Amino acid sequence: MLPLQEGEQNLSPTTDQASYKSVTYTSPRLLTSHNATEGASDVLALPMVVAAGFLDPFDSYPQTNLPRLRVQGLIHHFLSKIAFAYYPLDLDSKSNPFVVSWWPLALKDPALFHVSLQTASLDDELLAQNGFPDSNVLMAESVSLVRRKVQDPSLAFQDETMDAVVTLAAIEYGKGELHTSKMHIDGVIRMVAVRGGIQAVKKSSPLTARMVPWVSMLVMGIPQFPTQDDAGHGDGISTIQLWKDSSFTPTLNQELVNLGGLGLEPELFDTLLRLRNIFYRFSIRDSQHTELPTTDLHDLTYYLRRLVLFKLEIFMRKQSDMYRKNKGSLPGPNFKLPFMGPFLQSLDPKFEGYEAQWARGPMSCVSVFHKFVVLVSDRDLARRTFQSTQYVKPCLVAVAEYIMGPTAWVFLNGKSHVDFRKGLTGLFTPKALNSYLPIQEKVYFDYFNKFVATSDANGGKPLPYMGHFRELNCALSCRTFVGDYISDKAVKKIADDYYCITSALELINIPFSQHIPFSKVWKGKRAANVVLDEFTKCAAASKIHMATGEKPSCVLDQWVANMIESKEYLGKVEAGDKGAEKPSVLLREFTDFEIATTLFTFLFASQDASSSTVTWLFQIMAQRPDILDRVREENLEARGGDKSKTLDLENLESLVYTNAVVREVLRYRPPVIFVPYLAKKAFPVTPTYTVPKGAMIIPSCYPALHDPEAYPRPDYFDPERWISGDAHEKTKNWLVFGAGPHQCIAQQYVQLTITAMIGTASLEVDWTHYPTSRSEEIKVFATLFPMDDCPLVFKKRV
Repeated sequence: MLPLQEGEQNLSPTTDQASYKSVTYTSPRLLTSHNATEGASDVLALPMVVAAGFLDPFDSYPQTNLPRLRVQGLIHHFLSKIAFAYYPLDLDSKSNPFVVSWWPLALKDPALFHVSLQTASLDDELLAQNGFPDSNVLMAESVSLVRRKVQDPSLAFQDETMDAVVTLAAIEYGKGELHTSKMHIDGVIRMVAVRGGIQAVKKSSPLTARMVPWVSMLVMGIPQFPTQDDAGHGDGISTIQLWKDSSFTPTLNQELVNLGGLGLEPELFDTLLRLRNIFYRFSIRDSQHTELPTTDLHDLTYYLRRLVLFKLEIFMRKQSDMYRKNKGSLPGPNFKLPFMGPFLQSLDPKFEGYEAQWARGPMSCVSVFHKFVVLVSDRDLARRTFQSTQYVKPCLVAVAEYIMGPTAWVFLNGKSHVDFRKGLTGLFTPKALNSYLPIQEKVYFDYFNKFVATSDANGGKPLPYMGHFRELNCALSCRTFVGDYISDKAVKKIADDYYCITSALELINIPFSQHIPFSKVWKGKRAANVVLDEFTKCAAASKIHMATGEKPSCVLDQWVANMIESKEYLGKVEAGDKGAEKPSVLLREFTDFEIATTLFTFLFASQDASSSTVTWLFQIMAQRPDILDRVREENLEARGGDKSKTLDLENLESLVYTNAVVREVLRYRPPVIFVPYLAKKAFPVTPTYTVPKGAMIIPSCYPALHDPEAYPRPDYFDPERWISGDAHEKTKNWLVFGAGPHQCIAQQYVQLTITAMIGTASLEVDWTHYPTSRSEEIKVFATLFPMDDCPLVFKKRV
C-alpha cells in the first residue's frame, strides 16, 4: 500500500490542478492498458467467492486502509450492482464491460481499484444513512494514488489513469463539487489530446473512449469532443456504421407511425427516421435480424447522446431563458428543470402542492416540458380569465383535443360556440330535466340494490366504494344521455374503460405519448373511440325512433326532437305557412358523429366531477347522522310518507335542506378545482403582467369557494349557511361551474340529479362509514376524492 503524503486528505483543487499541469505532454510510453481479457476468468469467479461468504486468502487485490471483509463486501457490491447500474444495457456478468474489461484493469491498478471501491462505498453508505466514513478514507487514498500516476509521464496517459480520473469527476459531480469535478475533466481532456484524440483511445479501450466523452458532457454541460459526419470527415468521434446504414429507408409496414405528420424540424426528423429504420431492421418483422446486438445498442445509445444532446443543450438554454422572460415578476421557481419542469410531481399530484402554489399569491407560474403555465388563485382574476374569450380559449388539458377530437364544441370560440351552445340549452330546460327523472330513478334503485348485495357478499365488512360510485355515475350519465339505445353490456364496458380516459387527461403528458403503444394517452384514445362509436350508433337509432313521434326520454331524444321541430318549422315557412309557430331555438341538423362527440363531452364533464361529489356526500352524511336524518325526514315528507312515491322536478326543487346539503358539498369539496385555458394571444391579465401567447393560464375555483370572507369557517361542512346565512349572495365566489361564455350549461341538471340521488338513497338504504387515518386526506385524480376511497357498508333499509 502506498503511504499517504502529509495533508493529502484535504487536497485543494488548486493543488490537484497543478498535478495535471505538471505532466510533460509529449508522446508517452506504455499508453495502452493491459489486455482486457487477461484475468477475466479470475474476476468472474470472484463474485461467487465473495457471495458465498469466503475471504480471498491470497489478497490478490490492491491493499487499502479498510478491513479485508469490508473490502470484499465492496468488491461484491461493485460487481453485482454498480457495474450493471453503470451499464444497464448488458446485465450478463460474462459480457458486461465493467465486469470483463474495467475490473481486470482495477485489480492491477491501485488508483482505479480505490476509485471503483469508492463508487460502491458511496452507494452502500448512502442507503445506510450513517454518514460516509469508508468513502472518505477511499477518497483520500484515491486522490493520492491518482496524483502519483499523473505526475509520472509513463503512467499518466494509461487507460486506467483516465478511467480513474473521469470516475473521480463523476463522483465529485454527484456530490455537487462542480469546481473539483470540472478540474478533473480538464485534466482528462488534456490526457486524451496527448493520446492523439478520442479515436486513438478507442483503439485500446472502447469503454474508456465512451465513458470520457459522456462524463465530460455531463459535467461541463456541453459536449467536449466533436463527432465526424457520415462520410468520416473530422477528427472527432466516428459515426457508427449502423447509423450510416440507417439513412436508407426500407419498405416500411403501414402500421408504423407516420413521423411526417409530427411537424418536426428536419434534423430531428432525420434522427427519428433513422431510429425507426434501425429498430424496424431488428424487429420481428424482419426475419433476417431478430435482435439488436448489445454492443451495437451501446454504440447507438452513446452516439445518439452525443448527436442529440448537443442540440438539446442549446434548446435547454433557450427554454430557461424563455422561462425567465415569461416569468417576469410572478412567484415561481427561479429556474426550470430542463424539459420536464415539475412533470414528475404532476404524475402523482398532491393537493397540498396545489394549496402551496395558490398561497404564493394571486398568480404564480411553473413550466412543464415546453409549456409555460400561469396559475390564478385570485377570485377576480379567475373570473376575468373565464370571461376573456377574446384572449383565451378552453384547452382543458394538453391532449383533450386529441382524445375528444378538435371539432368538439367545447373547443369552439366566438359565434360558432354561441350558436352551438344555444342549441344545447334546450336539453336542460325544466321540461327536459323532468323527462329524464324516470330513467334516472331506475338507475338509482338498480345500483343501491347492487351496493347492498356487494356488502352482503363481503360479509358486512367495509369495502372502498369510490369505484362503485364511479360506475354508478357512468351508468347514470349514459342512461340520461342516450337512454335505452345503449346496452347494459356497453354501459359496463364504458364504465370499466373510462378510468383509462381519466388517466389520459392529465394536466401535462409526455410529448408524443399518443404515439407510444400502451401509454396512458394511447389507451385513453382507444377507450374514447369505443364511447364515440357507441354514441354514434345511439344517435342513428334515436333519429329513427323519434321520427315516429315518440316522446323524448333522454337527452339524445330531446336533441333529436328539437332538430325535427326546427326542420318541420323551416319546411312550413318554405311552403308559405305564415302561421307556423317558431321554436324557441332554431337548430340545424347535426350529424350522428357531431352528436356523439357532444355527448362524449357531457360524459367527460360529468363522470369524474359527479363521482367526486357523490363519494364525498356519502362519506360526510355517514359521519354526520344529524344531516342524514334531516334529509331523510324531508324526503319522506315530500312523498307524503310513502317512500315509493316518485318526485317530479317541482318536488325536487322544494327540498330546501337537501338542496342546501348538495350545494354545500359542491362548495366544500368542489369537483372542479381549476379549468385550463390557452392564451390565443398575449393576454394582459393585470396592468403589470401579460400572459404570453401560447401559454396555459389556469383559473382556480377552490380558493374562491374557501374564502373565509365569503364563507365563514370555510373548512367546516355547514348546509345551514345556504338557508339562514348569506352564502347565496356570494355569487362572485360561486365558481363551481366556472363563469363566462363557457360556464357549465348543465349546472341545474347536476344539482337536481344529485339531490334526487341522495334523497332516494336516504330512504332506500342505510350506510356506515369506516373512517381510516386517511379519510380526510384529499386525493387528486382529475378531481378530488378521499385518499382511502371511502370504505362503506350498505344495508337495505326496512
